[in-house]
Amino acid sequence: MFKKLLAAALPVLAFAAVASVASDAGAEDRRNFTVFNLLPKGWSIDELFVSPNDKDSWGRDILGRDVLHSGDSTHINFHGAFGGECLFDIKVVLVNHHAYRIEDINLCKVSKVGFLEENGALKFVEK
Repeated sequence: MFKKLLAAALPVLAFAAVASVASDAGAEDRRNFTVFNLLPKGWSIDELFVSPNDKDSWGRDILGRDVLHSGDSTHINFHGAFGGECLFDIKVVLVNHHAYRIEDINLCKVSKVGFLEENGALKFVEK
């Protein structure tokens, strides 16, 4: 009797597990984005900060102990943090300790942010 109940319940449990995974995948935060280091060799990003544009503090370095070397990229996940805010500032600090800040990026519309060098200055592109 137990085996018959278990056999009948397995398809229901399997569907529930698939539905749960599908709903988690659909719940991805629209502000998640990928950062690309398009800078020349040796221009590594040592620190990366993302903060709502109306905040006065940067919070923690998203990279932690990692370094984003030339040609590397990393995906930033919000996991629902900061409510529904869309406008953010991004600050990068290179390994030579030079810091650069980008203001008012609408992360609800941008999925990729790249940093590159142009005429000796750091620039960014968004898509």
